[in-house]
Amino acid sequence: MADIANAGTVWQARKTRAVLGSMFHDAGAEGLCRANPFARARIPSNSQTSRRSVYGGGPLCPSPLDGWRLSEAAPQWAAPLILLAGFAGLRWGEAVALRPTDIDLDTCEIRVERTYSAKTTSYGPPKSAASQRTTIMASSIR
Repeated sequence: MADIANAGTVWQARKTRAVLGSMFHDAGAEGLCRANPFARARIPSNSQTSRRSVYGGGPLCPSPLDGWRLSEAAPQWAAPLILLAGFAGLRWGEAVALRPTDIDLDTCEIRVERTYSAKTTSYGPPKSAASQRTTIMASSIR
């Protein structure tokens, strides 16, 4: 958590904690993990709460190395999903809703045709028509 807090802005660290905390909360509700490592994580206060990065003023974007580090720290079942979501630009619900037929390893293409909602515990169409798409998977995670 210290690496997240020091990665850019307090706002970005809080957002990252919220996303990861939500992911592990949902996984716990489904019996996939016993504890949420982000449930009690605290971000140090800082007077600089801007949404701008300390690295040049633009939005802070996690690096590929951040994705690999996160996957290494995650439970074994979550690591492939974290890499897939991060390197293919998928939402968590889109990643867990993928079927083997949605992934073409020869062309590294992923067809996003449905999403999973932990709230309703059901599969359904993506959030918008634009969310139903074909995206490219980085060959490094194939």
